[in-house]
Amino acid sequence: MPALWNNMKQYAVYRKIFFSYLILVLVTIPVISTVLYRMFADRSIAEINDAAKSMLAQTSYTSDMIQDQVLSVGNELMHDNNIITAMLSDTRDPLLENEVVQKFRYIQAVYSFIEYVSIYNGNTDRYLNYKGQTKELDAEVLRRIHTHKSDTYWEFFPRRYAEVINNTQSYNVLTFILYSNFSALMPNNSALVININEEKLIRKTISGMNRKLNSDIMVVDEKGVVLSHTDERLFTHDISGEPYMQRVLQTDAKEGSFTAYIDGRKQLVTYVKSAENAMGWIYVSKKPYAQVLSGIHRLLVITLLVSAALLLLGLVLSALLTANMSNPLSALFTRAQSLEKSLRTAAPMLKETYVHLLLSGKAERLPHAAEADILEDLRAQLTGMYFCVIVLRIDDARAFAARPYKEQELVRFAVRNIAGELMAKHGSSYAPDIDGGDVVLLLQLAAPALPESVVLTLGEVGAAVRQYFHLSVSAGIGDVVAEPGRIPDSYRCAADYLQYRLFFGHGVIIDRNRTEAYPAAGGGIGSGGGGEYPHRIESALTEAIQLGHARDADKEISRFVEAIRTMSVKQAVVAINRLVFSLLKKFDGMLPEGDGDYAGYMRVIYSFSEPETLDDVAVRLKELAGVITRRLEEKKEHRNRDAIESVRRLVLERYSDPNLSLDWIADQVHYSAGYLGKLFKQLTDQTFAEYVSAVRLEKAVGLLSTTSDSAAVISEKVGIGSSTYFFTLFKKAYGMTPAQFRTQHAMPLPEER
Repeated sequence: MPALWNNMKQYAVYRKIFFSYLILVLVTIPVISTVLYRMFADRSIAEINDAAKSMLAQTSYTSDMIQDQVLSVGNELMHDNNIITAMLSDTRDPLLENEVVQKFRYIQAVYSFIEYVSIYNGNTDRYLNYKGQTKELDAEVLRRIHTHKSDTYWEFFPRRYAEVINNTQSYNVLTFILYSNFSALMPNNSALVININEEKLIRKTISGMNRKLNSDIMVVDEKGVVLSHTDERLFTHDISGEPYMQRVLQTDAKEGSFTAYIDGRKQLVTYVKSAENAMGWIYVSKKPYAQVLSGIHRLLVITLLVSAALLLLGLVLSALLTANMSNPLSALFTRAQSLEKSLRTAAPMLKETYVHLLLSGKAERLPHAAEADILEDLRAQLTGMYFCVIVLRIDDARAFAARPYKEQELVRFAVRNIAGELMAKHGSSYAPDIDGGDVVLLLQLAAPALPESVVLTLGEVGAAVRQYFHLSVSAGIGDVVAEPGRIPDSYRCAADYLQYRLFFGHGVIIDRNRTEAYPAAGGGIGSGGGGEYPHRIESALTEAIQLGHARDADKEISRFVEAIRTMSVKQAVVAINRLVFSLLKKFDGMLPEGDGDYAGYMRVIYSFSEPETLDDVAVRLKELAGVITRRLEEKKEHRNRDAIESVRRLVLERYSDPNLSLDWIADQVHYSAGYLGKLFKQLTDQTFAEYVSAVRLEKAVGLLSTTSDSAAVISEKVGIGSSTYFFTLFKKAYGMTPAQFRTQHAMPLPEER
């Protein structure tokens, strides 16, 4: 440093160079720091804004999906004969109304976000729902029904309602009214009402978003009325007069953000509007701008400190650069040595890249400068040789994929090393890193024929992998080619031959000879194969599943697997997926609980997308058939129990009718009398007749205890026409005659007290 100071005092050139470096540093660092700070600040705000938009868009999509479900449920109900009859009939039918209420109860159980469903019959002025909500409590709903325009098919509005059981507590609901004038042939004075629980639909979601975004989130309609808010008290408030909300309502943009002063504080407002064919809802978040910039202020302080440090460092570097300028050749030589060392280090990687490109037929893409020296030896080795590509594929890919990623990479690396070491005795081999998980070997041969010992060596590779990693490996041996340009052909052949693992199973070694010997190959990998799709087996399988015969279904699946063994690989894969799609279509909705329609279907379809072996296919098909069979049985059992409950209710309502019969009851619940009788006995441990007699005798006991009616009159009141038969039944049940029972248990009448 003293030498530099002396040179600067003595020579002007040193002074100019020093101050040139210094000015460059003093200008560059502040400019770069300012630009970087501005970029980071803008990016931070943009990321916060994008995160809010993304979460709002997800909530919008979820709400739109539920709205579609609501309208779909409404459409389904509006095409239900019982509901249409109950909504448009001129007279009351208690049994029909009971069926309708049960239908509503079932709908609410399936769709948890539905609070309750009602129908209004304008002809009878009846308002039905399973919660018992009265017309007085839902007066606003009825007012809208009575005053709606004839050309309005449906409408939506938010409201609070109080339950009839506990009218001191109110709930927030989003009410959809579907009018009966969906057809020109129907009157428009009736309606279907679907009430959605606002908390389950939106507020829980936006409350979770509020915790993540630390902002106020709301949902408003196209008029500016609050449909949901993190603050429940603002439900149904009209905020269309707020300046920021006016800006949101008036813009045509589907999403955006801006800053605005709200209640005297600057806030970042982000909004997302639902699709045009949806409800016109708008999802809005408000976040104090000071919170947005809190991290950016810290970034500013850090930037200033770093800039100051860089300026100081630049001053020192300017002095050092000026001091060392007299020896530029030394620095250049040192740099050249470093570059040469880097190239030597990169040589193995470049060689592997070159082999990789040879396999894919893209060797010409390697930079020419790299080829000149580093790959010269490799090119010379590949001249005048024969080549064969071997593809090793780890079996049971889904189980292997469940292992930790680092373990997977370690196993692939070990398999490459084991295979490369064992195959070296057959000639030079290269094992490049190939995307997709396969281990690929490029084997150089001295003769055009592949040694038979190669198959034995591949067997040794498989045994070593099983011993050390408890995995099996299948191998595809490509055709031997005579020039490097045809290496991609050998690679493709090896991959194609591996497809026959579907028929041969795991741990197999496959080459052209073995595939051509397979009956379905028909002369090659690309041939059409034989065999037709087994339609009859599919029909028999479907029938077995419908009847709940699990063993028969398993037998049909085994027959199906044997049938597709006569096909080519491509035909077999198509047949497997065709059967899976057919089962999913035939038994729609029978996937395990907890799976949404789309997610559940995609998981099933993906599990059959790339079958490895037919044994694996059979296991997965049997699992799928078993799941569907169990779901069908559960559904059938649930329906049967509902039917028995309906039978009990009907008996309690009609016990006094002497003509009450199993045939009449069966007709009401839409079952055959014989099947209903067996089902009733199975689920209640008593026959239908025994249950009716027990109900009638129980009612008779009450009348004997509280009235002075004769036994004959009581017998008629409880539906037993013959008093003699009544006496017989009563004595058999209670061990005494009706008169004796009255003497022991009768309560004193008012005139006797």
